[in-house]
Amino acid sequence: MKHYYKRKLPHIIVDGYAYFVTSRLKDSLPKSVFEILKNEYDNSLRKISTYNAQDYKAQQYKQLKSEYFLKYDTALEQYKKSPQWLADENIAKLVKETLIYRDDKDYKLIAFTIMPNHIHIVFIPQFEKLTVNSEYNDKYPIGGLMGSIKKYIALNANKILNRRGSFWQDENYDHVIRNSNELSKVVKYVLQNPVKAGLAETPDKFKWNYINPNYIK
Repeated sequence: MKHYYKRKLPHIIVDGYAYFVTSRLKDSLPKSVFEILKNEYDNSLRKISTYNAQDYKAQQYKQLKSEYFLKYDTALEQYKKSPQWLADENIAKLVKETLIYRDDKDYKLIAFTIMPNHIHIVFIPQFEKLTVNSEYNDKYPIGGLMGSIKKYIALNANKILNRRGSFWQDENYDHVIRNSNELSKVVKYVLQNPVKAGLAETPDKFKWNYINPNYIK
């Protein structure tokens, strides 16, 4: 079953597929940078919408979304004035334990990485559980799930930091993973993210990388 939800960014919900979700800290990107990226995306999307050939249109949309995300993720890595709260050992541990705790409850966890100002997660949602839980029972259960996870982390992270106020940016980036080949590529991207950012020499040397042993080939 396929569902469609739109907030600031479009989200497609497909039952039974894995999802790649990115959440970032509040103010981890200047608003001006985000608006530039979003305007570029919207302009390209309008151009693609004028194409008549459906297969070509779908191909161009997929390429656009991939290019947009890479620019978005690179900007997160490069913005040094961003809050770096997730680099705190205690907060990173909190995030790791929270994500693993939800495994087999709300989703089948595949992989994640905890970067200084954002997280990447790959999981297969258990929609039959999400839709009966009033906390997640909205038009976009992935949003409800991530909202719950982020709320718990924010509450406890702010205690660690002895601060108040928003911890996460509201919006998440999500992508539906449609086959095993794409899943392998996404998991590799997630685990290589700290290497690309210069935080570790290899994925296995980054403390806050996680891969479910059941998904290791």
